[in-house]
Amino acid sequence: GDIDGDGDLDAVTRNEANGGVVRPQVYQFTAATGGTGRGLSWSTADRLIGNNSPVLATGDLDGDGDLDVLTATSSGFNNTIGVLLNNGQSQFQVGASLSPGTASGATYMALGDVDGDGDLDALVSSFNAGLLVYRNNGNATFAAGVAQSATGDRFALGDLDADGDLDLVVTDYQRGTVSVALNTGSGTFVFQLLTVASPTALHVVLGDIDGDGDLDAVTRNEANGARLFLNNGTGTLSVGATLTVPGSADGLALADIDADGDVDLAISYNDASAAGGLALFANNGSGLFARTGPAVAVGQSAGATLFGDIDHDGDLDLFTISQNTSSVAIRLNNGQGSFSGTQNVAVHADPMLLALGDFDGDGDLDFMTTLSSTGTTYLDVRLNEGTVLVTTATQPGLPGVEVYPNPAHAQFVVRVPAALR
Repeated sequence: GDIDGDGDLDAVTRNEANGGVVRPQVYQFTAATGGTGRGLSWSTADRLIGNNSPVLATGDLDGDGDLDVLTATSSGFNNTIGVLLNNGQSQFQVGASLSPGTASGATYMALGDVDGDGDLDALVSSFNAGLLVYRNNGNATFAAGVAQSATGDRFALGDLDADGDLDLVVTDYQRGTVSVALNTGSGTFVFQLLTVASPTALHVVLGDIDGDGDLDAVTRNEANGARLFLNNGTGTLSVGATLTVPGSADGLALADIDADGDVDLAISYNDASAAGGLALFANNGSGLFARTGPAVAVGQSAGATLFGDIDHDGDLDLFTISQNTSSVAIRLNNGQGSFSGTQNVAVHADPMLLALGDFDGDGDLDFMTTLSSTGTTYLDVRLNEGTVLVTTATQPGLPGVEVYPNPAHAQFVVRVPAALR
């Protein structure tokens, strides 16, 4: 069923060992399954969230079936971690803050059931302060954060060693390192530093890039692109190829954009002229990537990038932040990995992070952003709305004809006013 209210089907599983139940698992999927929105019309449901709170994560924190929000401040302010609870209609109320906050400002956060009790826990990293785990009590209140390491700026969650719990791949930008952190099963992690130096590694994503059934890693190297790390199935990663882009890399995403059954790679970047582009790399199914076509134009200072089916046609469309134009670029997939369109949805100045989900419970994909500039910060929420196309009758004085929903994919209804019948 749809346990997190994001418009798709979720799953709850259990793992068994030695004849007994070990732990439940909760998985969240990110694809819309209904609703009338097709990404053509957007309404605003912004919320003021305080000073310089650009870091966010979304998930059902209180178990009521909708998407809540976790936010954190960056350095220079009070370094708090806040909870915003959704009433199911994209109206967010302040919950209990997490304690302690980060020592030097958060750089990244994510939600996952790391202790196997069936709810979403919070993981938060910060410059020079390492990574903290906050265990959820099941009602969006959290136990005090427990430090897992003294290093780590960004990380990704996934089961790297196939033992049924969530592990980590952690990047440390300042130290130029990448680490694997295996979960003991209770939400504590054992770190192992990879020997390869990654002097500008920051962002990291996980996916089975070589088709062998385990999760591999891709890191975004700010200077020139991305580096692949291949998993042997036990959580041991070996260094793979490096993919380059003609500029400074920023956003990084894995998704099957050409519908051939493997995960492809997208890297947003900015060149010397500050023009923003998105480079697409097609996977041959065994982890060999080739650049496909020209860059997708997404606006100046391209940033965070995500994929989701915004128009309900069964393929993954593109969302990318354009910082200089203070907007989110939306480009539609033709089903074969080719993107078109020029829609840029305006948000507040200097957007930084991006999240997709059904925040108002109507079954289609919405999005939210936060800001990277100092000072007052808004949670920018843009709700995907159904649209009505009205045509004007050629004979004066007669009412119009409405087609709804628009665009209509499977079926549509034509409402003909009585005067035209």
